Amino acid sequence: MTAETQLGNALQANVLLAAIVGTKIHLDEVPEDLARPYILFAKNGVSQIDRALDNTVLHRSDPFAVTCVGKTRAQAIEMRALVETALVAVNQPPAETQSAYDETMDAETETVLVDWWT
Repeated sequence: MTAETQLGNALQANVLLAAIVGTKIHLDEVPEDLARPYILFAKNGVSQIDRALDNTVLHRSDPFAVTCVGKTRAQAIEMRALVETALVAVNQPPAETQSAYDETMDAETETVLVDWWT
């Protein structure tokens, strides 16, 4: 199973998060004119692969940004907290969080950065 699939499954498994966004958890891009709230996640850096001397893969770390877009700033913050909870539940703790205003979407966003280890 890919890191993308594992991360998507972890987010969808959080019942409280699903109550807010339903099935609107998307990888890499969202459909045009998608109504808020929703979650967009995508790789945001270089994957790290640790190998043994015989080239066996010991660990792999894939960096992701999970962006929460709510109807309001408060909802985006609530979603971010639930994303953090979902990540901790599968032993993939967040590395950091970011808050921003996205002019293209005219939306306040909350983003969780995570290094997904497999």
